[in-house]
Amino acid sequence: MVHRGGTFPRYVSSGHLLFVRESTMFAAPFDLDRTEITAPPVPVLEGVGAQSAEAGSGVALYDVSSTGTLAYLATAPVTEFGDLVLVDPKGAPMPIGAERANYLAPRFSPDGTRVAVHRLSANAPPDIWIYETARGSFSRRLTFAPVGDAFPIWTPDGRRVTYASGTPLNMYWIAADGSGPPERLLQSANPQRPNSWSPDNKVLAFTEYDPKTNADLWMLRLDGDRKPQLFLQTAANESHAEFSPDGRWVAYQSDESSAGRAEIYVRSFPDSGGKWQISTGGGAYPRWAADGRQLFYRIQGDRVMSVALKPSAAGSFQYEQPRELFKDVFAIRGTISMWDVAPDGKRFVMIQEGNPTAPGATHLTLVFNWFQDLKARLSSQR
Repeated sequence: MVHRGGTFPRYVSSGHLLFVRESTMFAAPFDLDRTEITAPPVPVLEGVGAQSAEAGSGVALYDVSSTGTLAYLATAPVTEFGDLVLVDPKGAPMPIGAERANYLAPRFSPDGTRVAVHRLSANAPPDIWIYETARGSFSRRLTFAPVGDAFPIWTPDGRRVTYASGTPLNMYWIAADGSGPPERLLQSANPQRPNSWSPDNKVLAFTEYDPKTNADLWMLRLDGDRKPQLFLQTAANESHAEFSPDGRWVAYQSDESSAGRAEIYVRSFPDSGGKWQISTGGGAYPRWAADGRQLFYRIQGDRVMSVALKPSAAGSFQYEQPRELFKDVFAIRGTISMWDVAPDGKRFVMIQEGNPTAPGATHLTLVFNWFQDLKARLSSQR
């Protein structure tokens, strides 16, 4: 297996095996005689269009000629416009007045009055926007990166928004009122996504996609030398780490089960020692209620679940059986979280999809003499 979750492999005449994962192209030297990879894969290109094989289509949107010309379709990761909606605990949606657009990864502010969301509309590039729930309108476009920004999360004090940007995606933050320039938090050759902040505003949990170990969970402390610390790394994919309101626990999803299905787990923090599996029939995108008494998650394409939590002694996590809140008819985007829970635990922000449209910002890109660029990228990342 080349890379857990990789799709659309291509062997090219330069002697490399290419594949795409989550719109990122990876490459690795490949020995045809031994039929094996001779070095770990590394990311070499972002924004490659692909229709997931898991969705039943399995269509690759790139190819490379024998002379080294690369052709690929660059496209937005979402192919349907939808409405940003608030949803009650019974699953009833209420449109909130935002124009129909491609929305990704909405997140409530700590006080529940604002939503940060990745937005791509017909008249604007993909960036992070702030929606004011009381006013029923967007108050500002927060980021202006040439390649677009994604996966926003708020700091617990509501003063900053953390997000991913660049090629590969690395982490930045910016003042939520737009009063200053963005600041880079970390630099890595591997794609990263911010997940959540500890309640004391000092530790950022994030996911990093490593060619050798797949998706891993890391912690970045802001009160020290800002050197990331590994929290959880296995052969499986661990992602979507969410701190509990008291900072003692981290909920996350992992496909470590024998079935290879994502489930929700909780580990203690900061030692990551004790582990409890919360879901049993699949689970993704965990969220805590602000009072710490409930943990929510989604069963992909099926249901929204709630788990009541009991007071826990030191080193122990107590919880009841999951129960279904409502059938899930809202947008799901694979590894992208498409929802959030309001601080009061009584509302959800989701995306209600409309009719399919042409993908946003789609264009065919040709790169000549790409093998030279490929070799240079591989050399720089070894």
